[in-house]
Amino acid sequence: MTERQTFSSRQEIESLADRLCAECLPKVEWTHEGHLAAGYCLLRRHGLEKCLEEMPGIIRRHNISVGTPNSDSDGYHETITLFYLKAIDAYIGKLPPTSEPGQAMWKASTG
Repeated sequence: MTERQTFSSRQEIESLADRLCAECLPKVEWTHEGHLAAGYCLLRRHGLEKCLEEMPGIIRRHNISVGTPNSDSDGYHETITLFYLKAIDAYIGKLPPTSEPGQAMWKASTG
């Protein structure tokens, strides 16, 4: 079993999302937790509709930048990405309006 990636601050989550979008996120940081953190951050910044439009390209470009093929068996997966964006957006919709962006994510990741 691999060690779970955790985040200790909103800035760490924002940095991960920024590096993903800039195509300079190391492959080792693109974990399941990294996928969720980036989705959470980008949804908070841009909303669901823009993320549904932009995230497929962001992930595909990231995969190319780290040498991961986008094929039927590897790389970007449309159904999974769209499902998780919608699930994360629903989670965000249940947060109190005064919650600081990222607070729930980094608290959950640190226990």
